[in-house]
Amino acid sequence: MKLIVFDLDGTLVDSQHVIVSTVRAAFEHFGLPQPAADAIRRIVGLRLVEGLARLAPALAPDEVVALAEAYRTTFQARRVASDLTETLFPGVLAMLEALRDAGFRLGIATGKSRRGLLSVLERHALADFFVRRPAARQAASRDAAARARRGRGGARRGRDDRRHDLRHRDGARCRRAADRGRLGLSPAP
Repeated sequence: MKLIVFDLDGTLVDSQHVIVSTVRAAFEHFGLPQPAADAIRRIVGLRLVEGLARLAPALAPDEVVALAEAYRTTFQARRVASDLTETLFPGVLAMLEALRDAGFRLGIATGKSRRGLLSVLERHALADFFVRRPAARQAASRDAAARARRGRGGARRGRDDRRHDLRHRDGARCRRAADRGRLGLSPAP
């Protein structure tokens, strides 16, 4: 049986506008100038603290951590208020059905929190398509926040979140290291 692993944001669901508006709300909360939408899109895939540090390089590390907390608080409040509209890309449901019916096992590799992942899967009735629903590594998020507080940021330039997630094999449950590079799909450019 073959396994196909998908990234969630930007591959299965269109979450761009949610991320952009939530980042802007966090900046507004602290009276900071609003970053351009293109700049915000460029940090998608990085850990939150690392991405926000790139958008606000003049902030002290503890201020970036507070900005990240404002983002999380805003995002969670919007989820509770059902103000999030992460829509499925056209054709995703039919594609997942066809792949499942053809005998493929499907997985997700994402940097999203477990709560966020489950929320999206439940909202779109996608949970039953996937063999395992991995979550972002909580320890990795805490490590990034600690590096930011120490002033080291820790961002890896140009890192693709799908490659990062798959390299660590958390979502793919790979048995052999050789399998790592063969997993994951992205939309064609």
